[in-house]
Amino acid sequence: MKKMRKTKSVLQPDELKSLFSLANGKDLKNLDEDLLDKNYAKEKSRMVLSYIKKYNKDADKILELGAGLGYNLYYFPDKYNLWGIDHEKAYVKIARKIVPEGRILQADIKDFKINEKFDVIFCISDTLNYMPDFNSLKDSFENIRQHINDKGIFIFDLYKQNAPEILRGFEDITPFNNGYYIEKPLSNGNKILWDFEIFKKNNNGYKSVYHSRIEQKVFSEKRTSNLILENFSILERVDCKNLDNLLKDPSKELIICRKN
Repeated sequence: MKKMRKTKSVLQPDELKSLFSLANGKDLKNLDEDLLDKNYAKEKSRMVLSYIKKYNKDADKILELGAGLGYNLYYFPDKYNLWGIDHEKAYVKIARKIVPEGRILQADIKDFKINEKFDVIFCISDTLNYMPDFNSLKDSFENIRQHINDKGIFIFDLYKQNAPEILRGFEDITPFNNGYYIEKPLSNGNKILWDFEIFKKNNNGYKSVYHSRIEQKVFSEKRTSNLILENFSILERVDCKNLDNLLKDPSKELIICRKN
């Protein structure tokens, strides 16, 4: 099979660290630091902040959807009022330690309810690609719009419609201090099934300590564009193949919108 290097894992490096913890029954403080690539989170935060500066420079209150372990928010300046949502209880628990000054809640994107409105909501790192169907994506957009201030902005990424073709033949093997992880996509129509496995070195070689398959969806570009325009005006569309360094990904598009 053709092998390529990818700029990042489908699972964020900080999430890999958490999974490695669960697989080995270890406490967070004892984990291998090589699995935690803070540079990736720093680059994502830098990118989001650049669009905030460009389109809503007076923003104060910011919400991340799919906040994971909180490392994106960790790199935001102290001047912002930071919030995060994730549906994974274990991630929320850790994120509250990583971003103690923020408010991190356990909830689902499509139906979370907060008695607050935000100047910026961002949802990157494949979060919306995990929606099980188009109706869930629709519910999520409508719910997000309700939580954005007038003229507030929404920043998110989605797969391009031809992502399965772009990713065909991809395989990534990434080493860390005591092992490596492998990921590869198995495409089926509008689904991308990521096969992911972590191996750790022992006296007999390498042993698999975690294995899973994670399903993502690829939505129709026309339906998605119509859905966006029902709720927002599009400020900018960015082909992620043109992003710098760690964020470069030819299978995705970054979209920046303003509430209508």
